[in-house]
Order: sequence, then structure tokens, then C-alpha cells
Amino acid sequence: MFEQFAKEPINEIVDVLATTATPGYRVILTTDNCIYEYDSNGLPTIKDSNIGVGATVIGVGPLGDDLSWNAYYNGATFEKKTTPYFPAGNTFNITHCIIWADRLVIARWNGSNKSDIICILPNGNTYRNDIGITEITCMTVDSRNNLWIGHGSGVTRVQYDDTFGAYETFNVAGGYLVDNNITGMIACSEKVWLVTAYTTHFSIVLFDGNSFIDMTAQFETDIGIDADAMTAVVLYKVTQDSDTMYLTMTDATLTGNLIYYDTAVSLFKVKTLPSAFSGKYMTDFVKIGDYVYSILATTTTYGDAGVPYIWKYSDVSEIYTDTTAPKKVTANTQYVLFYEGTKIYRTSIIANDLTDETAWQNEIKALATVSYSGIQEISCNDTTYLVICYKSSVADYNDIIVNTFGLKWFTM
Repeated sequence: MFEQFAKEPINEIVDVLATTATPGYRVILTTDNCIYEYDSNGLPTIKDSNIGVGATVIGVGPLGDDLSWNAYYNGATFEKKTTPYFPAGNTFNITHCIIWADRLVIARWNGSNKSDIICILPNGNTYRNDIGITEITCMTVDSRNNLWIGHGSGVTRVQYDDTFGAYETFNVAGGYLVDNNITGMIACSEKVWLVTAYTTHFSIVLFDGNSFIDMTAQFETDIGIDADAMTAVVLYKVTQDSDTMYLTMTDATLTGNLIYYDTAVSLFKVKTLPSAFSGKYMTDFVKIGDYVYSILATTTTYGDAGVPYIWKYSDVSEIYTDTTAPKKVTANTQYVLFYEGTKIYRTSIIANDLTDETAWQNEIKALATVSYSGIQEISCNDTTYLVICYKSSVADYNDIIVNTFGLKWFTM
């Protein structure tokens, strides 16, 4: 005869962990934000039934080599990070940020002729390095944990260390690039795509893990365009999904298309955008599986306000749109964040609505050193949302606000 053990959990199981603490025991994590422990007879005990409002449950896993302890992530409050390189009245403003393994990297620009990089380690140590470069335009991290920095003088690769001192710059003079002005870049595993696209200039270079390869001629052949004849070129976004490179840009021949590199056949291809983009522009986007989270804008400038537009990649069908006006979008494996100066909108992966995170905005505003002006940039990974704020233009003050997911523990 069949015997039914327990009905719980009734929600979808998202993670299962075997433990050696008690033979036959299992820990079950479900989408209702509950942690269940099952004994060897299949009988459940709820270990935590209320992980918390806004909590992000990533998974259950062992602590170190001791499988008798298990941890999961729980939402924590926002915290302001301080550094001696952000004094009141400084002339540098934050332009980019990225989470690089266990550290935060901030790019700044003085508005005329100088950039620098601030690296904040987990222990609070802070390093600053101008690495002799002009305005920083983009940053990415490859699978070898190298940080790549694109700028007006080429691209700089920084090795992962505790001093931020081991770096090398590649440029036209060294025979590596076609154009020093890198306007977009993304790492796909150990490979890095570097794009130059502005006014009448366009080139695309692939670092294959060992050397730099000019892919511009193949791009022209595959897409059927003449890069030398392009005018008013604007690059919006270079990104990746499942190690496939995607980019959007505008020109008379490219408006309304998403370009990607099909690694299976080593060809550049074009994906026609949904009809909603007719006469409009996809100025920012994130692709996760079959879903594309994008900004649908009426202007050709990256960072201008548009409307959120979520669509299905396979059949270009519309999933969701509304009348809010975000400017940028970013994501980790749990959430997609649409944002602009004073608003953050959150949606879960594969969802059809947006939540106005007023509580987040109030927490950020309360931490402001001077009058709160708005959000400049957001970077996130699976455990951290890094929110970069800029303040009153009179005070010229920058703050870094961080939301880190804390660990909660229980014993088997």
C-alpha cells in the first residue's frame, strides 16, 4: 500500500540539501519563503516560517566543510559605505560601479580630463588608482576574475589582488584595438567583447582569452552593412546571457534591431524587436532566458527616461508595460530593478508587474549626508544590491549605499 507522509510544503521546491548531521535528513527550501527540515521518515518541521518582508532566499547550503550547519540568505537593511576619497566638496562624480567578487569598484570622473577608480575591500580597506586613463565608459568582470575597464584611451585589465596594483592597458598603439574609445564592453566567460560606436565610428573587437581579434569586417558581412557609411551611431547596451553577446545601438540601418553573436555557428545575427519599438529605441535591457526586460524610449540617448517593457524573446510577445518612467535596468538571479533618479521598481524573474520600492528609497534618503538628489547607478549580484547615490550639486557629495543580504543560521 501507499502511505502519504506530509502535505507540506505545498509551494514549489527551489533547493534541497542533504545533511550528514542526522542520516536521512533533508532541508527543503520553498518559494513561500519557508525552510523545512524533513526527518528520515519524511515528517517535516518548519525551521523558519517567516524569513522576512522583502527577503531574498537564494538557497540552502553548508558552512565550510561542516554539513551539520546550514545557511540561507535573508534581506538586511541598507548601510552607507564611507571612504576618505569621498570628502564633501570633491570634484569627482560617480559614473559607474561594479561588484568585483568580494569588493566594490567605483569609477569617477571630474567632468573634464580625469577619471579614477576606488576599490573597497570587505575589511574596509580602500584603494584609489587613476591608472593613467581618461573618462571611464564601462566595466566588466571575466570568468578569470579580471576586472576590465573601458575608457577613452583603450581598455585596462586589472588582476584580482588586495592592492589594486597589477594592471595592463591595451590600445591601438600596441596593436590590440581598432579604436581607443571603448563605448561598450561585456565579458562572456573568459572572452570579452569590446565595442566602439559613436558618431561615424564603429568597430567590434573580441578578446578570445588569449588575443584581440578585430571582428568588424565579419560584423559588416553577417549583418549586411558598411560600418564606414554609418552615421549618428549611438551604442545603448552590450550585455550577455548564457555566454551569448547581445547589443543594441541606433543608426539608420540598425534602429529597431537587437544584434547578437551566435556562438554555435560563429555568426552575428539580427533579432527584430517587438512592434512596440517601431519608431522608438531600446536604450537599456537585460535578457534572462526567454525574457527581455527593457527600456522603451522615444529619444536616442542612453539614460533618458522611457517606459518599462518586458517581452518574450522567442516570439517577441509583450509580457508587461506601464506608464512609469525608469531610465536604466539591472538584475541578478532573483530580481530585476528598473530605476531612475528617485525611484526604484522591482520585479521578480518572469513576472508581470513592478513594485515601487518606496521603503528602499526612504532608507536610502535617510542615509544621505546632504540633501538627497537621486540615484546615479545600481549594480547587483546574487547577494548584494549596490546603490550609488549622488547628492546636491552644490555640495558635490557622493555616497555609496549598500544593501547586503545577511546570513541566518540554524542547527540540524
